[in-house]
Amino acid sequence: MYFRIIKLLTSVFITKYMKKKELIHLHDLLNQTKETIEDTHDVPDLFEVKPELGEEYNSLNVKPTSIHKSKQKHKSAIKVLSKLISESIDKIGATPEAESNLKEVNESLD
Repeated sequence: MYFRIIKLLTSVFITKYMKKKELIHLHDLLNQTKETIEDTHDVPDLFEVKPELGEEYNSLNVKPTSIHKSKQKHKSAIKVLSKLISESIDKIGATPEAESNLKEVNESLD
């Protein structure tokens, strides 16, 4: 639920305002978030939770370290990762601490 905020914010900001360097940084942050979720929930790979998103991400052939890839490729990867994170958390559940933190963020946005 709260990760939908991430999806909304990334979709709004990455389409209009971000430079390539910022997109690469966001791509890296989302990748780190994915890895943290995998460690926290003992999931070997979130792409196993949502295999169709894994296929889409892999087909882009872009990683956060791929600085030579186009801005559009990084935008697409960010969209896939944000969708993966939000849908996976909805499916496997967030930790109580994360739920509490996200609730505070959500309330501060109101």
